[in-house]
Amino acid sequence: MFRVPKLLPWRSIASAMMIALVAFGAALGGLVAIGTTQAAHAETVSPEAEAGEPATLVIAPDEPVIRSSAEEFQFQVLLKNPSNAEIGAGEVVLSLDNLRAESSADLELDTERETLEIATVPLEITPAGENQTVSASVTRTDMPLLFSRLSGVYPLRAEFIPETQAEDEDATPLRATTPLVWNGVESLSPLPLTLVVPLVLPSTIQTLPNRDDLARTAPNLIQVFEAAERRNATIAIDPRILAGIRVLGSDAPAAATTLLENIEKSASPIILLQFADADPAVQAALGFEELLKPVGFSRAQPKTQSTPAEPKADETLANPEGEIPEFDGLLNLANAKPGAWPAGGEVDSATLGLLRKAGLTSLVLDSHNVSSATSSRVELSDFEALIANRQFGDSARDSIAAGTTTERAAGSASLASGLALAAQLGETGAVLAIDRVALADSPNPLEIFEELDSFTWAQTVSERQQAIGTASLRAGTTTEDRRELLRATLLRAEQIDALAPLLRAPDSLHEYQRERVLQSLSAGNASPLVDFAAVDERIKLRDEQLLRGVQPVVTENTQLVGTLSHIPITLNNALPFDALVNLHATPVSAAISVSTRNFDVSVPADGTANVLVPVHSRISSGDTGLALEVQDHDRDRVFATALLPLTLRTTIETVMIWVFGSAAVLLLGFGIFRSVRRRRTQQAETKAAEPAETENDPDAKE
Repeated sequence: MFRVPKLLPWRSIASAMMIALVAFGAALGGLVAIGTTQAAHAETVSPEAEAGEPATLVIAPDEPVIRSSAEEFQFQVLLKNPSNAEIGAGEVVLSLDNLRAESSADLELDTERETLEIATVPLEITPAGENQTVSASVTRTDMPLLFSRLSGVYPLRAEFIPETQAEDEDATPLRATTPLVWNGVESLSPLPLTLVVPLVLPSTIQTLPNRDDLARTAPNLIQVFEAAERRNATIAIDPRILAGIRVLGSDAPAAATTLLENIEKSASPIILLQFADADPAVQAALGFEELLKPVGFSRAQPKTQSTPAEPKADETLANPEGEIPEFDGLLNLANAKPGAWPAGGEVDSATLGLLRKAGLTSLVLDSHNVSSATSSRVELSDFEALIANRQFGDSARDSIAAGTTTERAAGSASLASGLALAAQLGETGAVLAIDRVALADSPNPLEIFEELDSFTWAQTVSERQQAIGTASLRAGTTTEDRRELLRATLLRAEQIDALAPLLRAPDSLHEYQRERVLQSLSAGNASPLVDFAAVDERIKLRDEQLLRGVQPVVTENTQLVGTLSHIPITLNNALPFDALVNLHATPVSAAISVSTRNFDVSVPADGTANVLVPVHSRISSGDTGLALEVQDHDRDRVFATALLPLTLRTTIETVMIWVFGSAAVLLLGFGIFRSVRRRRTQQAETKAAEPAETENDPDAKE
């Protein structure tokens, strides 16, 4: 076995140090050489190799319909670079297909077709993580060959050509295509188009809307509802709107009351969605045996509303104005048909079974969720279903809510062209389901309706005017990531529900949590506009706050300087409702005693409350503590525990008494001394003044 000598000669030590230095230098040189080589290699790596997300190119006409009578035509080009490497300068070549599109296949990006170049637009360097937008203006003289073309749909194409490109770079060229309508459409009759319009709350409202929520959203909802009615649309309504207005009764805002009246007397086809637009497809995927429902709205009752007195035996109590209807009455709508609108493309046989069990008979399905459909309104198993065209819906969503002006213009052009091509092909009908998130969060929700009105080749009709055909279900599925995140949400919801005994009104937490769960299941969360991971993170953050429940707030150390001290304990309530709890305090050692161990404490919602615990010290110094437990008011269960460290320093109290006592004695003695001295001084002054007075007094002389 190799054994290290206990003591090396100095010469050996020096030799060893020299060898080590040489080895270290060689290693360092090698590292420097390797680093230099790697840096040199990095300079030759193409931007595409370094970039994570690839760059994209978007092309769009300013107007979805181009008229040959115009003198000038405007186009927009957008280069989006989300990567971590800049894109060099270059130019974008714009071209238009020479032949009119005769089918949707002609609109594909990779379709090889003869084109006419109409413009070349230079692009500067696009920095990493930024976008670049340029405009192209084309006059009539720039493209004279266009004016002899047939009316119809033509793909507008764009290709980015960089100024320089590495020799070893084999990057896919950036290309884009967006169809546009040239001079309208040649068709025998307009395309019968049925709209499915969602009447749902903005994504910022997570639970039952309160008065402020309704006052803010009702005017827009009225506009959307009236626009949908004028266009014979099928209207899909979130029951939260109805329940929120009905719970408030006479306290509801005037606009909300008007909206409810319009809904209740409407003759349009109406589907009442699940509460919070909860998605039946994801509930089926999570293994629910029945559709989830809210459990009540007692917490939303207006504070000013008084509970009616019990009627006497010979009296019949009339319903007071503003009284909250029964739970079922809050959600029901007599003129609505029992239906559902699951997230697009995610319905399977389990979803249909869940809907069938709930007694629902009408569906809105995505066109990717069915096969062999002979019409846009079909009988599917024992359901009647509207088959919403996926391409129309995606284009409409982009036209409303895409992130840039160019992308919204491309969405409008794509929607116009899709409808035009369907009319040109003589299709008997189509259904456009407007994205619920896009419409609910849009600052200008009426623009999509005005845009559709301008397409003369499409005519909005009621679903009742669509011919009934047949179709087969093509099973879809929800994403595994979304299911896993929702399972975690449901587990945390159960843990939060278990905190209800801490509250004055335990049902309030159950109601609140059920509404939050239903919102997390919303079909709108499956929209491409929604980053569900970010939504889940927001839900998780709120769950973690609620899971704190009611807890004691303790400091690192508290000193007791007397034999009797009143220790302040702060209770924090993280729940959104008033809590009524019992605080139990127990000494952890015999060094202290607590005369009262249980304290009933009322803690306001999202607030704090203080408790003074009387603690008696039995020794002069040392370390001890109080074990704190937060229990429900009936003391059935402990919900939170904490240890409050205490340090005993009663000698400090004795020293302070001696110090203050001595100071008091000194002050008293000093006061007496000053009083005696002042009195003696006054007496001396009096005696000194008496002879002078005698000399001046004649009687005294005699």
